[in-house]
Amino acid sequence: MLCELVLSHPVYKRLKHKPSINLEKVNDNLIEQLPINKRTFTFIDPYGYQGISLGLLNAVINKWGNDCVFYFTTSGIKRNVYKDDQRDSLISIFGAEGFEKTREVVKSSKRPAEKDLYILDVLRNQLKMKYNLYFLPFGIEFEKRRASNYYLVFLSKDRRGFALMKDIMAKESLKTDGIPLFLYRGVKSNIKAQTELYLGDQLEKLKNMLKKDFNGKSIRVGVLIDQCHELRYIYIEKNIKRALLELEIKELIKVDVSYKKRPKRNGRVTLSDKRKVTFK
Repeated sequence: MLCELVLSHPVYKRLKHKPSINLEKVNDNLIEQLPINKRTFTFIDPYGYQGISLGLLNAVINKWGNDCVFYFTTSGIKRNVYKDDQRDSLISIFGAEGFEKTREVVKSSKRPAEKDLYILDVLRNQLKMKYNLYFLPFGIEFEKRRASNYYLVFLSKDRRGFALMKDIMAKESLKTDGIPLFLYRGVKSNIKAQTELYLGDQLEKLKNMLKKDFNGKSIRVGVLIDQCHELRYIYIEKNIKRALLELEIKELIKVDVSYKKRPKRNGRVTLSDKRKVTFK
């Protein structure tokens, strides 16, 4: 089906480098044969979680300029984490230590959405610890399901790619108070219990993070935003600037040019990248 759709696509004939489609089970030998060069974007769509491994994910973005998006579902992991015949597959995804943490998470957490977030955190931490990767999951909820269980996960070695993908995903995301939850719902409805974990006062969380990470520092706004990306903040640039402005108004930070003297755009006080902020 995939092959037929690709070959029939109107753009296919115009492609200089046409895609090669092969049907093989993913294993270490196949990973070594992947034609991954510099500046390659890879999309991985496994069967459930089968075929995904730390080795595969590292292989596809190991070279300069490479990024990856892979499809990841947690339902099978929660169902199979205690099955002996699935142990090796899950260790290949999480590593031995991460696998044990995943088992603890599944056993101790009661709410499905909570388990999902913890499982993603285990995977994120393993990829950061082993390969220093940027990790951004985007949840997808379907009309007839009570929780997402399905995620598109973006991986990159570069904060600029991470920042760009946050902006792209934010446009399609469910939002609370203008802050993206990196969650797509295929049916229009009120926010339900399964997404409450994403909520709370997100802006307040962001302000607390800024106060903690930049305590006592004087820094240009543009540099601060870059450092927020490096620190894996899930917030986008306009969220960060909004939080800085609220901190300034409450006199918790000082900006070299006061908000009372800065120009407004569309009724809002501006905060350019060149402004210097000082955290008390």
